[in-house]
Formats: sequence, structure tokens, C-alpha cells
Amino acid sequence: MTARRLLLGMCFSVAIASAWLVQFALQANAAPASTPPGWPKITLTTLSGGLDKPDYVTHAGDGSGRIFIVERAGSIRIYKNGALLPTPFLSITNRVESLSFEERGLLSVAFPPSYTVKGHFYVYYTGHNGDLVIAKYGLTGDPDVADSVHETIVLTIGHPNLNHNGGQLQFGPDDGYLYLATGDGGGGGDVPNNAQTHNVLLGKMLRIDVETEKPVTYTVPASNPYTATLGYRPEIWALGLRNPWRFSFDRLTHDL
Repeated sequence: MTARRLLLGMCFSVAIASAWLVQFALQANAAPASTPPGWPKITLTTLSGGLDKPDYVTHAGDGSGRIFIVERAGSIRIYKNGALLPTPFLSITNRVESLSFEERGLLSVAFPPSYTVKGHFYVYYTGHNGDLVIAKYGLTGDPDVADSVHETIVLTIGHPNLNHNGGQLQFGPDDGYLYLATGDGGGGGDVPNNAQTHNVLLGKMLRIDVETEKPVTYTVPASNPYTATLGYRPEIWALGLRNPWRFSFDRLTHDL
């Protein structure tokens, strides 16, 4: 390519970019379009104060109308009948590592299908050594207060840094399996390549059966994609993730 052709090409590219920027600026300064018909109007209403670093909100699917609010330091609070209950539903601050300048802590809670019958639930937190912990808890005689003393560890995953812990738990609406998302191990650039390493559970979406009747904490569904692939952890549902902090299932289609 001659210098003349190269220069002309550069000028053409600059002209196109400039025209695009002018168009963008004109659109940005234009009067806002009216709200399309049928779109909801969003308003904000304060339901409660007095929370300490809330990082997740969900319900138990039991028809009680209770809202469960996860506090990063290690507690779960209940918002019930228009008020925040003074006694935490769960308090495991003695097990959870959560400092103000990092991403670790109690990160989410998930209630299994038929929770009212089963009376147990699962939490995702970071332990004092940084490990990612999936644990199971039951209830006391009061449905608004869980048994914080007795814990069943379902899965522990070693984690080397303060950040990229993932943190989400969700039960699949169709299969009843527990989906959980782990970060790549933190630091910068995933130097150990955890997210792409097949026998490491960091940087992955995992799918396990925690409601199994077998005398183990969980089993691996036979329909997981890598159960028959040599060198892969069978728990893996998807891999190559950086820090999947949150995910959800579409309420209409149940797509992840």
C-alpha cells in the first residue's frame, strides 16, 4: 500500500468516526423521547432501614410473603408484615470472613423446592481462610429463626484472593438442582488460568443435586455436560467465567 493510499484511508476513517460522534452528540442533546405505551413507570419506595451491607434479597417460595435479606457480614434478616424483624433469621458472623474493603462475606441464600416440607436451606459464603463454602442449615421451632449452630458443609472450594468470589445460588425451576457460580480466584488476569482449567471449580457455573436421598452431601446429575469427559470435574455446567456475581432464571421461559 502506498503512503498516499494509506493517508487517504486514514482520512476516510477519521471522517466516518467524526460523523458518528456528531450524530451521537446530537442524539444525546435531543429532547428525551416519550415513554412507549405499555411500559411500566418505575418508582422507588423505602421499605426498611437498619440493614448492614445488604447484598442479596429473595423469598422462600412458601407463600408467606416474607422477604429474606442477606447481610454481607454473616446475617440473614426477614422483612415480614411491613417491618424488619429484630432477630436475624440466621447469624453466622463467626464463620464468615467479611472485611469492609474486600468482596468476601455471606453472599446468597437459596431455598429448595417444597421448602415448607423440608425445612432447610443453603447459603454461600467465604470462610476465614478464604474458601468458598456452600452450607446447609435447618430451622428451630420458630419458622422465622434458623438453627445457626448446626451446619452441614456441602462443598468447599479453595480460593486464593480477596476478590472474584462469585456468590450466587439458585435452584433450577425445572430440574430442582442447585446452580452455583464461582469466581476465577481473583487477583488480576486469572494468571493460574483457573476459569479455563477443566479440573478446577473456580471460574465456573456448577450444577449439583443437593436434595439427593443418598447419604452424601451432593451428587452430580448424569445430564451434566462433562460427566463422561476425561479430565473435567463433573460438577461443571459452564466454564470460562470471570466473576459471575449474580445470575437468574427467566420467570417465563426458565432460561438461565
